[in-house]
Amino acid sequence: MDRMDKWICRLSQCLCLIIIALSGVSALALEVDEKLTLRILNVSNSKKTILINRGLEDGLAVGDHAKFYLTTGIVCRGVIVKTSPSRSIWSLYRVVDNEQLALDKVMNLKISSPVKLSQDKTKMLSQDSSSEPVGIPLAPGAEDAVADKNLSSEDKEDLAKISPESAPATSVEELPGLAREKSLEVWGIMHFSGLSASQDAGSQGTSSGSDSVLDFSIGIEKYFIDRKLWLHNLTIQFLIHYSSRKTIGLGGTEMSLTAYEYGGGASWHFWADPFAYGKPISFINANLGLGSTQEYFAQSSGSVTSTGETLTGKSSFFSVGAGLKYYLARGWGFRMLLDYYRRAEQYSIEGEDTDYSKVVTGPRLMVGISYRW
Repeated sequence: MDRMDKWICRLSQCLCLIIIALSGVSALALEVDEKLTLRILNVSNSKKTILINRGLEDGLAVGDHAKFYLTTGIVCRGVIVKTSPSRSIWSLYRVVDNEQLALDKVMNLKISSPVKLSQDKTKMLSQDSSSEPVGIPLAPGAEDAVADKNLSSEDKEDLAKISPESAPATSVEELPGLAREKSLEVWGIMHFSGLSASQDAGSQGTSSGSDSVLDFSIGIEKYFIDRKLWLHNLTIQFLIHYSSRKTIGLGGTEMSLTAYEYGGGASWHFWADPFAYGKPISFINANLGLGSTQEYFAQSSGSVTSTGETLTGKSSFFSVGAGLKYYLARGWGFRMLLDYYRRAEQYSIEGEDTDYSKVVTGPRLMVGISYRW
């Protein structure tokens, strides 16, 4: 009997602990009509999926329904499809004012009962008794009982991109997502070294000058929004390229080489969606174009510099390479490119029967910044 009494006592203690734990969980869960203030951390392009800064710690759970509202009225209604301690993702099945669904927007939510929809098209009216305007269209297939039915395949992909599992994050710039409304980009990318040189030719005197390199390109790039097209991972661009090299040689020879070029190209993106931000995007790139070149050289001896000679020619170029891009939610980005560059130059010199030609080839490592809108 003693053993039986001890077993019953331990069983009673375990049951009490379970009841207390369940009571604690119930106490944390929000009841219908309870309210919270929130901030929107991310919004999908379709504005049917949002990430907010409230989660399990605030009493929210998967399957909860709520109305989002401002002092001016109802903004939308939604259901939680994924949650973490401090974040939750909502599928919105009724949107009244989509202009208010914006990054960093502060508003309130009120826990509500689920909205049930009729499958009869003649009776597609919400049974909600709130003051929301009549006639607001509901998302197709928005049965509350199964949250995933509220999401199209596109929304599901957007949902995966803004999952709170990528948290912790303290600002929207740190959260990965997609910026599908930003289809144009301007960028600048460069390689630079600014050195100086001096030489002593003994009885011939001394001379000094620069030994610098500036390779700079600016461009505008077009992205294709429609993911159903094979062009979705491809971008096209127009660019202007400027190259300048200055050096001083033994004997005081000064030389400068300048090239102005323009052209176009394309990039293919992989490993990440080209519209992604908050995560690296890899790409391969190819460009080609035409331009003009100029070479200047002069002989310097001590304080005397001979009259320089300038040669002007034509050029053509192409480049192929690979690189990485990284963007913030606001549109600013960083890029790095390693490519192989080839420029062919041709000069017509007065008094000469044949043209002079020169080929410049080799790898380049360039970095730069960009902005998408």
